[in-house]
Amino acid sequence: MSLITAYFVFLCLYLDNAYAGKKHYDRESRYMPPNTSNYCYYPERKIYDWELTPIEYCKRPCDGKPKLCHITLYIEQFTTYGVACLGCPEIMENCFKYGCISANGYPRAIISINRQMPGPQIEICQNDTLVVDVVNIMHESTTTIHWHGLRQMDGNQYYDGVPYITQCPIPPGNKFRYIFKVTECGTFWYHSHTGMQRLDGLLGALIVRCIFEPLKYLYDFDNISILIIDWTLHPARTLVSGFTIHKQNLSPETILINGRAPHYNESSQKYLPVTVFNVQHGKRYRIRIIGTCSYTCAYAIQIESHPVTIITLDGGHKIKPIGCDTVIVNAAERFDVILHANQSSDRVYLVLVEGVGNCKNVKSYAVLRYNNKTVNFKETELKYRTMFPLKYNRVRILHSFKLAMLLKQLVLRQDLKKKKQRIFVL
Repeated sequence: MSLITAYFVFLCLYLDNAYAGKKHYDRESRYMPPNTSNYCYYPERKIYDWELTPIEYCKRPCDGKPKLCHITLYIEQFTTYGVACLGCPEIMENCFKYGCISANGYPRAIISINRQMPGPQIEICQNDTLVVDVVNIMHESTTTIHWHGLRQMDGNQYYDGVPYITQCPIPPGNKFRYIFKVTECGTFWYHSHTGMQRLDGLLGALIVRCIFEPLKYLYDFDNISILIIDWTLHPARTLVSGFTIHKQNLSPETILINGRAPHYNESSQKYLPVTVFNVQHGKRYRIRIIGTCSYTCAYAIQIESHPVTIITLDGGHKIKPIGCDTVIVNAAERFDVILHANQSSDRVYLVLVEGVGNCKNVKSYAVLRYNNKTVNFKETELKYRTMFPLKYNRVRILHSFKLAMLLKQLVLRQDLKKKKQRIFVL
């Protein structure tokens, strides 16, 4: 028996060495998916582990000293309101457990990043080098990650994340290392560029802070991001035209704000928690609004009793500060606004989101609270139902490139109920 065992061990070692270059996954190619065509090219960039800085330490005051910022993203087929949410919302703490993605309260197949949706927020400084290991642990789908808003020049084009254009997609069971220097600063985001995986939740925020920020005097804190996600009750693959004989509905069922939407649970007679933003009275906050939408709808955003001042658009494009009450955001657009927390701290306020045009019946909200005030989600739910439609100067939105260009940097003003209302449309 010992001779037979030794023979098989020798045979396995021989085959392992003989076919090392043909294996689906091996040491030498652990950061590069196997080439599926002769046109896939990946530049050689060797980085040692001791050079890498964990991503949580890259969130810092930007002093001009660049770092190699590293994060690993595990792409996985997952579900909303799954086993991790057991006991939610009867036990409210369970709704915030790791792996519990409550979304709008309905189970649905999704694609998660590190069992989160949206994925982890990446925060770095200008001129940092971002090193991202994307591990595809899905069973049947390839994937890529696109870094929306970054120009990816000077050799970084191979990491732009467009499958079969700038890279080969990452097959199941493989991982790919994205390495690129981020020379721009502002509000960006990342998402899959494979199929319709973005609509299934494969997205997240990418914040790049400037070494020199000329508008820093306008705010005290920069720690709030609002991701607007249009959401359906069914996976994206079931929405492809041709899969059904029924007329396609181009409007989502709801809107998630940072992955949460209001929902009433009939069995427990309780309301699911929505996203809550905390502020301190008297402080000024830079809020980064990101339209991570997939549909053609635009969405109007109002923060109850809090006008805002827009300071940048689509990343780091700074503008002359403009005050407004309502911001309309389209897919992939970003607004950085300043909110002055100068209202009464004895109550909570709603962050209201409403669809525009064909999506006018789609509504959602989050909560803005002062000094960690306790939130009664039943009260906020009943209140939110009375606050729509939003009051602002409505513009007829036609989905054409020509009109979109006409609407660029258009400010509309209207005196509503003896109060000056202003809306900014990008």
